[in-house]
Amino acid sequence: MELFSFNRSKNKENKENKEKDMNNFILIKQEIEDQLGKVRYNNGDLSDIGNEIGIVIANYFDNNNTIEDFIIGLKHGVSLTDGSHDKKD
Repeated sequence: MELFSFNRSKNKENKENKEKDMNNFILIKQEIEDQLGKVRYNNGDLSDIGNEIGIVIANYFDNNNTIEDFIIGLKHGVSLTDGSHDKKD
């Protein structure tokens, strides 16, 4: 019985973490949109966009969500667009 109780507790914790992550995901998307909306200049480059996104996401880095995770996701998105995703080395 103790094992079952432990698993139930662990499942509840996992569900709560997933819900927290989803809430953070929605919040982060909104904060990025808001941050980019504050940009008042018309000429910039990709580093300016990266700076604005970085201002937001830096608040959410922890042991499970790192800058490396963000960079991996960014590279994956680029690879899907530029065609390098399906290429084998």
